[in-house]
Amino acid sequence: MIVRLQPLPDELDRSYLGALMRVNALDTEEKLRNCLGQSDDSDGVSRLRNPTLKLLSSAAGMDLVGFVLNHTTLPLRRSITSYLPDLAHGCSSNLALLHVSGKRSCREGAYLCQDCVWEDVDSHGRSYWRRAHQLPGVYWCAKHRAPLSVVKSEQAFQEPPSQVLGQAARLDRQWVETLQLHPAVGRFLDLCDVLMDRPRAFPVVAVRDALRVAARQQGLRTYATKVESASQVPLLSDALSETFPADWLSLLVPGLSSKVKGTIWHQVDGVLWTATSASAAVTYVLALAALFESATAAMKAIDVEMKSPRLTSRPRRKVITDSVARESYFHAQGSHSRLRRLYPDDWYPLIQAQLRLGLPGLPHAQSGKVWRAARAFYLEGLPLQEALALCSPDQEAFESLLLGAGRPFARELSGIVEPDVLEKRVKKRNRPSVSALDHSGLIDSSFKEFRNLVTDSPSEGSKLRAKTD
Repeated sequence: MIVRLQPLPDELDRSYLGALMRVNALDTEEKLRNCLGQSDDSDGVSRLRNPTLKLLSSAAGMDLVGFVLNHTTLPLRRSITSYLPDLAHGCSSNLALLHVSGKRSCREGAYLCQDCVWEDVDSHGRSYWRRAHQLPGVYWCAKHRAPLSVVKSEQAFQEPPSQVLGQAARLDRQWVETLQLHPAVGRFLDLCDVLMDRPRAFPVVAVRDALRVAARQQGLRTYATKVESASQVPLLSDALSETFPADWLSLLVPGLSSKVKGTIWHQVDGVLWTATSASAAVTYVLALAALFESATAAMKAIDVEMKSPRLTSRPRRKVITDSVARESYFHAQGSHSRLRRLYPDDWYPLIQAQLRLGLPGLPHAQSGKVWRAARAFYLEGLPLQEALALCSPDQEAFESLLLGAGRPFARELSGIVEPDVLEKRVKKRNRPSVSALDHSGLIDSSFKEFRNLVTDSPSEGSKLRAKTD
C-alpha cells in the first residue's frame, strides 16, 4: 500500500514526486513508478502510454489535465506551438509528449525563496519547490520581493528546499532590484503569467501574424532575404537586445546580446516569418513583450489573428479510413506516383494512411527487380538473403520496402520496449547554464562566502539544516 499526498499550492511536479518518494521511503523514481503502477493496476503499461505525470496525477487524486495545468511548466513551454495547438495541455491523447517532455524544466538549476521555505514549513509542515520560481526570467519572489537562491544540481528537486539551503547561492540584490524596475522585464513576466493560466496553446501562425503587424508598425524587417537593400532595415533580434537588460537577456537566449548587429538570428528573427515554431515559446514571449505596450495589448492582437478568416476558414484534413486506404493502394497497385495521378486532391493523406497500415510505396513497373524480390519473399517464401540477391544492386530499395511493411510492428514494439530512444531524438534547446550566473557576477558575493563556510564546515551545515521538514 502506497502513502499518497495532496500536492501543495503551485508545487512543481518534481517536488511532489520527491515528497512521495520520501514519505514512502523510496530512493528512486523507478521504484515510485512501480508502486504507483501496482496501486493503479497499470504496472505493465509502458512509459510511453503511462508517463510519470499520469501516475502523479492519479496519486494526487486529480485528472491529468488539471495536474499538468497546476503543477508543471508545460503550459508555458507549450504555450505557442505549431503541433496540435487545439489539444489541451495534458490531454490524454498526447501521452507521448508528456512522457518525453512533461517534466522538463524551463531552465537549469533549482530556484527557491528562503522566506518561502520557512513559511511553508510553518504553514504546511514541509517545504516544497514552487513552480513560479522555476519560470524563465524569474529571479525574485513575487510575494517577498526578495532575490531567489539557486542550487545548480536539479537533483535538489528530490529533496525539500530546507535540506539544500546550504548548497544554494543567492542572487545579487542590486541586480534583482534593477530588474524589478525594468518595464520590459515586467511585461515579459506578465505575459508568462497569462500563458501559464491558459488551458491550450496559441497556434504559431496567429502569434507570428500578430507580431508581424506590430513589427511593421515599428519599422522592423518581417521577411528573410539576402537582398543588400534590406540589410538596412532593423531586425527583431537587434530590437530585443536594445529593449532588455543584456545580462538578463543572455540568461534566456544565450549569445543574443553579443551578436553582430544587422545579422539575422533565425532563432529570434524567424518568429516573424516561419509558420512552424522557429524557437522555444519563451522567444515568442520576449518578442511580444518588446513589441507591445502591455500583456493585455499583446493578447488582444493575438485574439484578432485567431478570428481572422485565414485561420477560421482553413479546411480540415480529410480523414482516411483503413478500408479507403487499402482500396486506393490496390487501385494504384502500390505506386505512389500512380496514386498522385489517380487522387490529385487526397494523395498525401492517402499515402500517410497507407504507410501507417504497413503498405509501402512500390515501383511503378511490376517487371523490376524490387517487384520480383517482393513476390519471391512474401508470396513464394524465398529466404531473405536470396530475395536480396534477386534485387541486386537495388538492395536498399528492397530494404526500405521491408521497413515500410514493418511499421505497424515497429509501432507496437515501441510500446512494449521502454522508448528511451524517443528522448534522444528530441532536439535539445539551447538553454543557459546556471554557471552563467557565477560568471556574470550576479551571485551575491557575501553569500558565496557564507556558502563556502557551510560547505567546508559540517557542523555549521548541520546547524543550518536543523530546522527541517
